[in-house]
Amino acid sequence: MAPRENFKIDKNDPDLLMFEQAIANFHPEFYALKQDGQPSYEHPDFCEKVLKFTHLPGCDEPYDILAMNLLNEDDIKHYLHDCLVLLGRPFAQLVKDPKQEQELLNLFTDKILDADVKYGDVSTTCGKIIDEYVKTALSLNNFCLISAFKSRLDKNDITLNFSDIEKIKRFCVDLCRIIEDLSNLYFFNMAEELELSTSKKYSLLSKAFLYLYQKGEKEFNNNLAKEILNTIPKKQKAVFGNCYIRSYVHVIISYELSQCSEKIEQERADKNIERKVKLLSPSTFLYMRYRMGNNADSLKRTYRWLFIKAWLYAYLKDKDLLAKKVGEIIADDDRFFYLKEKVSKNNPDSDVFSSRVETLTKEFSRWKKHIRNNQYETGYLAGFLENKCHRHYWL
Repeated sequence: MAPRENFKIDKNDPDLLMFEQAIANFHPEFYALKQDGQPSYEHPDFCEKVLKFTHLPGCDEPYDILAMNLLNEDDIKHYLHDCLVLLGRPFAQLVKDPKQEQELLNLFTDKILDADVKYGDVSTTCGKIIDEYVKTALSLNNFCLISAFKSRLDKNDITLNFSDIEKIKRFCVDLCRIIEDLSNLYFFNMAEELELSTSKKYSLLSKAFLYLYQKGEKEFNNNLAKEILNTIPKKQKAVFGNCYIRSYVHVIISYELSQCSEKIEQERADKNIERKVKLLSPSTFLYMRYRMGNNADSLKRTYRWLFIKAWLYAYLKDKDLLAKKVGEIIADDDRFFYLKEKVSKNNPDSDVFSSRVETLTKEFSRWKKHIRNNQYETGYLAGFLENKCHRHYWL
């Protein structure tokens, strides 16, 4: 009986190239490991550094940094539409004739923005308070836009970083709180002496904010883009020829407002309301579109396997280990298992460690069999992305 071969990942494996194209090029932490034209996984400290990263590829975070950097103009357009539809749900319940919805929405919005309110010790109007928050949001957009332009000058595809996301999220906490506070005030009656519920006022104020923000954002972006382009050398302007200014601030604010709207509805309902259509997080929405409308879980798992393969390539360079031993090393480290784990149907009561080892060794066998049959013409994991996902996200 021939001795078992040590488990290795060949440096010519197409899956490593796919890891670099589909993940490292769009993920700021992996991108930072590229040195002297070498792939990220050739960095001498790759194995140690990557397991400390904030977001690993395909994670379940609502603003997964990889997914956010993959968003394109069409994705954002559709996502913002979904947010507005679900955000407007409480108000839409008032409307018997859909044709009158926009007319009624405009009427109520004008009244609610003109309404006099006393917020804290200050007498003002809802409109003035909302306008101040719109200005703050536009300044955040300014910050993100400048960061994106710098990335373009460096000729990389990363236009959003973790610091950008944290700044926007902190702003959203204040914005949701102020809109909810205003929604709790009793500040106007319609002709029928009807006072709108908190959830309906929240819906109106949120949509008013987003409308005013979007109106200001378009003008703001155009002016800033012209200003920046006037300050850079002529030969670098070509970099921005087809540059789409991603509305990250708009996306994150819309999601956070929608989440808060659902929370308010649930808290004030007489019984638990289960929304028939739930708003996906921006990252899950992106992965579903990437998968042509199919469930995003298989794509997230493929990203994780690509990451594990790149990690193993770097880890096994100077080690001689059998596949089972490699499986045991990874199975013993929870950091590789950041996605929900499947329970074995054959042995649902098996311990977590054994189940992980079994999953890993089976996956390694698939890789080895694929190489034997295809001789590196295509990668095992790369084939999934090429055949079942929109290619424009990583080409």
